[in-house]
Order: sequence, then structure tokens, then C-alpha cells
Amino acid sequence: MEIETAKRLEHFQTGIFKTLNERKEALAASGRMVYNLSVGTPDFPVAPHVRQALIEAAEKPENFHYMLRDTPELLAAVKDYYKERFHVEISTDEITSVNGSQEGIAHIGMALCILDSGADHADLTDEYAAIPNECRAVAAVCGGEVLRDVPFETFLANIPACRKQCGDRAVLRAFHFYADNDRVPQQVAALREGDFDAFLQMVTASGDSSWEYLQNVIPAGYKEHQEVAVTIAAAKHYLGGKGAVRVHGGGFAGTVQAFVPVEMLADFKANMEKILGAGRCHVLSIRPEGGAVL
Repeated sequence: MEIETAKRLEHFQTGIFKTLNERKEALAASGRMVYNLSVGTPDFPVAPHVRQALIEAAEKPENFHYMLRDTPELLAAVKDYYKERFHVEISTDEITSVNGSQEGIAHIGMALCILDSGADHADLTDEYAAIPNECRAVAAVCGGEVLRDVPFETFLANIPACRKQCGDRAVLRAFHFYADNDRVPQQVAALREGDFDAFLQMVTASGDSSWEYLQNVIPAGYKEHQEVAVTIAAAKHYLGGKGAVRVHGGGFAGTVQAFVPVEMLADFKANMEKILGAGRCHVLSIRPEGGAVL
């Protein structure tokens, strides 16, 4: 009897940690010194006080029991850590223990992909420098040093003077600055309230504003090479109105960010790599903490 594999199994892809480990082993085999940061924790010896705490905990019989949910002590410790480390207050219903960030993203049914457009950053220094320079020029016309010093209403009142002295592109970039700053607390609130759809809508709005107002998708004067724009257009097509897509990082070249429903991930990755090339759709796993001093 021939058994057909369930279609849903097609969505399972090679884990990012496995891919990173294969690259690490290949580099090590070539004689390179490699420090493994692929799982978010360096493979250096654990600090003595941490090892001692583990030893002491393992010697206590009351610590050996099966838990179906997070203990009150763990929840309190997580709240204290976020308050001390990040200066934010979180509630216990915002805390969930998961087996790594890949599982955490799976709880919201989304995969986070970074798409390598293949565009080169060379010769784009002036494009990157123009953005802060133009925003400072607008701020100066409005009586400030940087735009955060200038109330939005003051900017609006000075648009005619800004257009005359700084040009229309600078004015549009200022519009993006104010709107995107306003979106940040709204996105934080949406995540805290568990409204991921609202969060994705704001990701899309921010990305659209980056393209239309900040204008960091296509370098000025480029006609034949618009790789980031093509990447965004293709990703939006294959998502069909689901998830979210936006330029990633400083723009003009490099990468695009895409939130992809897990049930679409396999097809999305395959279709995007047909356009961009093999290995250019990276499914990410996110560390719980960013940069850290070792």
C-alpha cells in the first residue's frame, strides 16, 4: 500500500540552527576559527556562579517535579528582569515559556523572513547621508537642530519655507519621520494587547511610507537596477494581502522583511528564490536578547 504524506508536512523546512551549524562546520574544516553564536548563546564556559546555582538547585528534591505551566516564581522573575534590564512593566499574561523563538513565532502563525534582494551597497554613501542631512535641514528651518526638537504643528506651518529652502523630498522625508515615530507606541500597544493583525497593518504602513515618503527603496536616478523594489513587489504578490512586507534596515539595497503565514511559507520561499536565487530567503530565529557584552 502506498501512503501519501500529509500536505501540511511540506511546510516544515530545514531549521535555521541546522543550516548555521553546517556553515560553521564547513568554516572550521577549512581551518577558520569560529565562535558559535547561532543559538543566541556563545559556546564559552558558563560563569562559575551560574554553574554553582545549577548544582545547588539540582540537589534539592523539591525541584524535581513536572510542571504544565510557568510557576509564579518564574513569572515574577521574568517581570523583574524586564523591569531592571529594559525598564518596562509587563503583566503575567504577557509571558509564555517556549522552546526557542521559532516556537514563539509559531504561536502567532507567522514566520519572519529576510529576503536578500542581491543589490550592492557600493556607491550609496551619498544616498544614506542625504536622509539625516535633509531632515536636519528641515529642522533648522523650523528652529530646531533635529526633527524631534520640532513639534509637528510647527513643521506644518513652515512647509512653504521648507520646500523653498530644502526641497520637496526633504519635506516628504520629514512627514515619514513624524508618522513613523507615532507608529512605534501604537505597535508596542498592539503587541501587548495581542492584536498581531494591527501590528502587521502598521508594519505595512511603515513600509509604504518608507517607499513613498522616505524614498529609501530606489536610489535616485536608478532605472535598470531596482532590486529592493522588485523584491517587495514579488513578496506582496505571493502573500496576496496576508502578512506584511517592508524594506529592511537602511534601504536602497540589501534586504526586505516579510512576515509570512506558516501555511504559506514553503511556497513563498520557493517562489521568492526562483526570482532572487537559491538561499536568498532566510527564515529567521530571534534571540530573546539582542547585543550583549561577553
